[in-house]
Amino acid sequence: MVTYQHYPVALPCEVEGLATLNARRLLAVCKKLHHSDDVLRIYEWDSDANEYLDEPYLSLNEGAFAGLNRKLKKLRPAGLSVTDEGGLIIVGRHGKKPALIEISPEKTIVALVEFPDHTRHRQPEGIALTRENWLVIADEGVKQNNGKKSKGKLGVYHTK
Repeated sequence: MVTYQHYPVALPCEVEGLATLNARRLLAVCKKLHHSDDVLRIYEWDSDANEYLDEPYLSLNEGAFAGLNRKLKKLRPAGLSVTDEGGLIIVGRHGKKPALIEISPEKTIVALVEFPDHTRHRQPEGIALTRENWLVIADEGVKQNNGKKSKGKLGVYHTK
C-alpha cells in the first residue's frame, strides 16, 4: 500500500529542483528568491521531522561568484544533483543563457559554465549524475517558429 501526505512549504522562494543528500535528507534549490540579496539558495528537507530546516544548506550572494572574473547575471536554477563526494551540480539559466554551476563539498563556487551552443540546451529543467559518472541534462520542449512545442530531450555527457 502506498500512502500520500502533503506537507506545506513555507520557504521564502519558489522551489525548482530536488536532490538526495543522504538517506534522511533532501536538498531543494530555489529558482526565485523573495526579498533576498542572495543569488543562490538551497534548503534542506529533514525526512525524520518532515520539514525544511530553518537555516539554508547553502546561501550565496554575488560576492561568492567574484573569483569567476565575469559579471554575474541573474541565476535561475532548474535542477540539482549531488556528487558522490558531496559537491553540487546545478543546471538552469545564467541571464538568458543555459548554464551549469559546480559547487565544491566545501560549498564554494568551482565553475559557472554557459553552454556555448544555445540549441544544445535551450530550456534545461533537470540534471542527474549516473554511477558511470555520466552527466545527464533533461530539456523541456520549446516553442518553435511554427507555434508548436518540440518534444523534450536528454543530453548525455560521458567520457569514452
